[in-house]
Amino acid sequence: VFAFGDASNHCGNAGGYAGTARGAQIWGQPDETVDDVTVEKGCNVYNLKKVQGSRYVGGYIGNLCSGSAAEVSTEVSEDGSELQDLLDSIVQSGDNGLLSAASAIVSTVRYAKITVADSEWGFTVGGWDETVTENEETTTVHILPLSAGGFVGTMEGAVIGNYNRTVSVTPGQNGEDDEYSLIGENLTQTNIYVNDLRGVEAQYYAGGFVGIANVGGAASIGGSGTSLLSLAQLGEASVLDIFKPYIYNSNVEGVSDGFYIYTRGEQTSGVLCSTRCSGCAGGFAGAPLDATGENNAGKEGKQGPAVEVGGG
Repeated sequence: VFAFGDASNHCGNAGGYAGTARGAQIWGQPDETVDDVTVEKGCNVYNLKKVQGSRYVGGYIGNLCSGSAAEVSTEVSEDGSELQDLLDSIVQSGDNGLLSAASAIVSTVRYAKITVADSEWGFTVGGWDETVTENEETTTVHILPLSAGGFVGTMEGAVIGNYNRTVSVTPGQNGEDDEYSLIGENLTQTNIYVNDLRGVEAQYYAGGFVGIANVGGAASIGGSGTSLLSLAQLGEASVLDIFKPYIYNSNVEGVSDGFYIYTRGEQTSGVLCSTRCSGCAGGFAGAPLDATGENNAGKEGKQGPAVEVGGG
């Protein structure tokens, strides 16, 4: 899979299943055994060898984010925005309708796996070599994506893996705030698989499963006024949690001689305690920022360099 677009124009996202997925609901089902034959029912990628791109690159999805980031206009007439008014009224009400509205735009992936064409070689995620001729001199330049992962390059406001819990809302009494809690048991069975990974390379963030997992800070419900900022001003912390990245019951396994993770660049942004240093590489995640994960594993990894931060 190749995506050679200009990263500065938001092009160059590549993935074995999808280059970019916004507000996507990719729901496979558990495999079934019929007459001693396994019937695969997941949303799977088969016979993968290589994924290359210039921006966000993943073995399954390059860029996975909430649908709100698309900023689709909700205007239905020149006189006003009826849908936006409805969404605003839900936010102002502060009830569990807001939780449902926010959940509807979060991307989710369940029961998915990556298998390769050649199990000895596996598959790689990263960039490519490009020949450049200048002043009659020819040189080879290695182009790298900004972030890359064995499953997903970049994820914001998304949930990967099946997590069998639901939100229970208890209305507040005597003017008190509503209480939110999780009910149900976590499914501990792995349902997201990355098999036979050979290597991942990127400029700034690289991981065996995900390059960078971040909060969907730019998310907005609808096309105009209702944003994460307005939710924060209302104190809707439980709704803000929806836009965090979550990874559950996911597994990465490399080829028999191990997989490598490389980052080649470095960049610093922010100030003081808000400073963020890129150039991060990890066996499972390059940079999990305010992310939540449970029952995840990475196997058959080997060392690779990171400019700023490296970890298994």
